[in-house]
Amino acid sequence: VRLARELIAALGADLAVPELRELETLAVHGADVLDRARAEPAEMEAAIFDLRASVGELVGQIRATGDTQAREAVWRLVLAASKQELDRERALVVDIGFEADPSDMPTPIEQQLPPVDR
Repeated sequence: VRLARELIAALGADLAVPELRELETLAVHGADVLDRARAEPAEMEAAIFDLRASVGELVGQIRATGDTQAREAVWRLVLAASKQELDRERALVVDIGFEADPSDMPTPIEQQLPPVDR
């Protein structure tokens, strides 16, 4: 949802493509699913899959028809989101010992996740 919102913010004012409008709709739905503490896992998974597919479609559209500034904005946002996801995955398996360089350990997963409102 965060990546979708960042893409919408970066491209929304200058771009009127159906993929962006679909992403806006799915971002609202995805945020709603996440906000409901009792959303079923299948619904959450479906929202994630829909958002990822929509982001992929928008990225493809921008690569094919976007101007240089739009392509660079998308590139930066997707790379940043990918790095965050990769860092989380690395932190989850750090205890297994796959990290080749102990000086390049990821931030512990507990510090990467946002706090849970109770």
